[in-house]
Parts: sequence; structure tokens; C-alpha cells
Amino acid sequence: MADDFTPEAVASPGTITFAADDVGGKLFPRTKIVIGADGVNDGDVSSTNALPVTASALPLPSGAATAAKQPALGTAGTASADVLSVQGIASGVALPVSAAGGTLIDLGAKADAAATTDTGTFSLIALFKRLLSQITALLPAALSAGGNLKVSLQETNATQAVSGSVSVSSLPNTTLAGQTANTADFDTGAGTVTVPMLGVALPASGGPVAGGTATNPIRVDVTGTTNQPVTIAASQTLATVTTVGTVTTLTGGNVAHDGADSGNPHKIGGKATSSQTGQTLVADGDRVDAAFFRDGALSVRPIALENLVNGKVALTTTTASTILSAGASGVKQYVTDVVICNTSATSVTVDLQPAGGSAVVTLPAPSGGGVVFSFASPIGFAAATAIEAKLSASASTVTVTVSGFTSKI
Repeated sequence: MADDFTPEAVASPGTITFAADDVGGKLFPRTKIVIGADGVNDGDVSSTNALPVTASALPLPSGAATAAKQPALGTAGTASADVLSVQGIASGVALPVSAAGGTLIDLGAKADAAATTDTGTFSLIALFKRLLSQITALLPAALSAGGNLKVSLQETNATQAVSGSVSVSSLPNTTLAGQTANTADFDTGAGTVTVPMLGVALPASGGPVAGGTATNPIRVDVTGTTNQPVTIAASQTLATVTTVGTVTTLTGGNVAHDGADSGNPHKIGGKATSSQTGQTLVADGDRVDAAFFRDGALSVRPIALENLVNGKVALTTTTASTILSAGASGVKQYVTDVVICNTSATSVTVDLQPAGGSAVVTLPAPSGGGVVFSFASPIGFAAATAIEAKLSASASTVTVTVSGFTSKI
């Protein structure tokens, strides 16, 4: 019968549409494959439910072997008919490798000892072991304590580019790096930044470059012909200045105490104190602060307290008696005040005189009373000489008291 068929229309439920493929004007119905034995549905064939295939039932390609050979593993260094291997000469010796010139190269074995020289005949493995041992021995000596690689540059070597910090030592003295550099702290702020000083010394004579001396000092001008002014930056500290010529304007002082007053001249300052007894004494020859009262008035003593002297003597006869002992060599004594008390009924006078000398001053001493003398101009006596008191007549008793100071002037 004909291959074509025409389905009859179905009255109910309506028209049924079949999937088909139009080939040459004829429709070939499309179908779905179901897996399973007769009467069993194992699901439609899909990407997750593949159609089972038996390999043994597949035909082999023309010329294919009907059996697969599974040989045993071979032994290294031994030829085997079952293993595809690349062998060298007889007995399974390792395949030799030759250089471009045809010379055989011995790769060597893992157990080869390191080569003992760089020029002998050794396997590549032995030479490589020697290279590793040389690196191991040399590398620690080339490292600094911090683990950085040290680089030695000889004078004849080409210039090398360096990145980071470089420390230079042990160079010949003919090079700049071999000299001991002068250093100075150039940090004007907090902390210390010491750097090497580099410069050119020009002598005062304007001659060739040379170091300065006491009689031929270094000039500060670059031409070496004239002296140039030097400007010192603000807030700088100078070392000892031996001689200063005429100063046109000397600034400083910062005004201070209560402000307002400003400009020249410079004013002196000191330390205010409410009591001199609270001050700590300094050693002889030390520099001291000027002392001021708290209202700004300068504290001044008419006489240095440590130079004060005083003495007392009771007289009854006309014999001279020492009232102040002699001072040291070159030290004079000055009398500023005298107090006389005469308890006798006789009025007398009292002479003050250098020991064994004539009276310098004569003072009255009325009977039954006393007098006090203060000299606007102190009475001076010769250096290293005692001072004596002497009555003009006997009287009992006349007491004389003197006070003053010592001085080398």
C-alpha cells in the first residue's frame, strides 16, 4: 500500500495537530523515543536520560585490532618490549646529549658529588652543586648585619646607579670619601641633623685656593679681592667674638618688664627679691645677677658687708692702745663711725692714729657724757697698719668704739 496516509477528522474534541517534517512536499511525522523493555517506560530520551549503547556491539574501524594489550610496567634502565621507551646504547644506558659541536654532555646522576674545581671534567649535576655551594659560601659575607647586599665599587669601574641609603668606607685617601669630613648641626629647629660640610677655602690675599690660617684667614667673598659684609640670620647664637668694631645699631633686649618703652638704649636687668637673706652665696669670681627690689629699684649697699670692721677699747692713761688690728698686705682700713663714752669728771680728747704714728683725727670727750661721730667722708689709714686710740690726759674711764670697712683703694 502507499506510504502516505491522511488522518480522518475527529468530530470531538476537535482538530488534532501532529508534529511533522516537510521533506519534498511530503510530511514525515516527528516522534519521541521512550527507553524501556516491552511494557516498561524508563522515561523519554533527554540530555539527562541518555539512550544506552553497548560498545561490544559496535563495529570496529577497518584494520583495528580485536584485542588490547596491557603490558607490565618496565624497569628503569632496562629495555622492555611492552613499554615504549627511548633507549641509548646497549644495556639501557641513559640517552646521551651532545652540544652543538657534537661533544657528549654528561648530565650526571642525582648522587654525583659537587665538582672540586671550575675547570675539571665533571657532570652537569656535579658542576651545578659546586655553583650552589659557592653561592652559599659567598652570600653571607656580602650581606650587612641588616641583611642588605654590600656592593664594592673600585675606582676604575664605571659609574653605578644607586637607589636608597649608601654607606662608604675604606676608600683610598686620594678620594674625597677617604677623608674625614667636618660635620655640623644644620638643624635650626628641635633635634639634631648633622651633615658633612663641603666648601672651598679662599685666603685673605685673594690667591689660589688654600686653607685659612691665623695670619691669612679665609675670605667670605667668592672673588677673593674684597671683603664682603656678612648677614647673620635672626635668632642665631655666635661663639666668642674677640673684637667688635663700631656697632651702628644693636637690636635686642625685647623691651619687657611692663612693656611700652621701646628702642635704644639697651637697659640692664636683674633679679627681684624681697629679702637678700634668702639668696644663695656664690663662689669668689663667679658672675652674679644684679639684685633689685620688687618695685624695680636697684638694691645697693653703701659698704660691702663682708668688708666691715669694728673695735672697742677702754682707756685710762695717755698710753696709746690698739683698737683695730692691722689688715692684710695692701689692705687699708677706713673709719666711718666713732662712739666715745667718758664716765670720769675730766674732759679729754681722743686721738685716732696709725700704730706708732701721729694723730689722724682728734675727737672731744666731755666729762660725764658721751659723743657719736659719723663721717660723711670715711677716715682712711695706711695699708697693713693697726689703728690706735690715745687720751690727751688720764681719765677713768673713757671707752672708745669704732666701725668702718677695709679696701685696697
